Amino acid sequence: MKRKYLLGAAMMIYGTAVVVLLLRTPSAAETSALWNASVFEQNASSTSDHPIFYRQSLGRMANFELPQELREIKSRWLTENINVGIHDASKSSAVSDGRQVYVGGDDSWIHAFDVTGKEVWKAFLGNANRGIHGTPVVDEDSLFVGSYGGVLYRFNKSTGHLVWARKVADAIGASPLIFENTLIVSVETNKPGGSVVRLAKQDGRLIWRTDELGAQAHSSPSIDEKLALVLTGVNNSSVQAFDVNNGKRKWITKLGGEIKSSIAIYNHIAFVTTFAGQIAALKTESGKILWSQQLAQKSMVSPVVLPKSGLVVAASSAAEIVAFKMTDGTPAWSYKTGLSGMKSSPVAVLTGTTEKVVAVCALKQLCLFNAKGA
Repeated sequence: MKRKYLLGAAMMIYGTAVVVLLLRTPSAAETSALWNASVFEQNASSTSDHPIFYRQSLGRMANFELPQELREIKSRWLTENINVGIHDASKSSAVSDGRQVYVGGDDSWIHAFDVTGKEVWKAFLGNANRGIHGTPVVDEDSLFVGSYGGVLYRFNKSTGHLVWARKVADAIGASPLIFENTLIVSVETNKPGGSVVRLAKQDGRLIWRTDELGAQAHSSPSIDEKLALVLTGVNNSSVQAFDVNNGKRKWITKLGGEIKSSIAIYNHIAFVTTFAGQIAALKTESGKILWSQQLAQKSMVSPVVLPKSGLVVAASSAAEIVAFKMTDGTPAWSYKTGLSGMKSSPVAVLTGTTEKVVAVCALKQLCLFNAKGA
């Protein structure tokens, strides 16, 4: 039976370092050889059909399946600081293909670490004054990442060799998606403005660019694959949807406050949080608002969906984590954390019918919740 471990679940504690966690209890036999390459196996297959990227799925649901129930979290290793504190915003999360861990820093360096925490390679992405805020995406042999210099890069993920670099905007703060051998990412201009672009994965060739969004877009795009729609949040308080095949706009829905977080899509419903402290559910087909609730303060944290429990979990800068019923937005439970200004997004870990939430709940502390908030 494969032994599976989850990397990068909520690894960026205030965006300063990478922590790799073991998200299950090892046997005595496993403990001594936990980071041996023959024992450690990837949480998701890094192939062209199953690339690994921010929030795990095209719909950014942040659901990670484990072979057995998660009971404890242990720190295995910790890097030195990789961020220097440029710009008060969420930073790059870590992703792993089971052989290496990849993460960007706001000092414009992209890093690759092996499973013992040793740095394998790093690359400098130019003099971008805000560095790298988006999370890399990896496939069978490459890593793709954007920087605040407006350039999207492709590296050989094993060696760090640069394959290509394409200037597509003035800045990129979002995390790309891989979809049908292409890359889709939100980009920004200095006007300020922005758009969503789709590029060929092989050589970075531009396939389409959407019409102007009306403001910058830090939100990483999400896809409703069955409806062939790509959604993104924008700083002008709007959620916008586009045809994934040609980039034509389908609808715009206005909410309250800038949208920095990624949209979570489940069963053709989009869940989104805003800087005005709003959490809303929208129909992906039309943009119709199904329900809306108010958080205590602003949120730049992406929501996470618990499908079996029928819940969506969000967090705000008021040091709170709140769960809502997906059907009508009724609050289900809440938890007061010791961390105001929360920037790290929670994730869900699934074992059979058991769903749990991993979230930063205090400075340098992670908490594990069951679906009832306990």
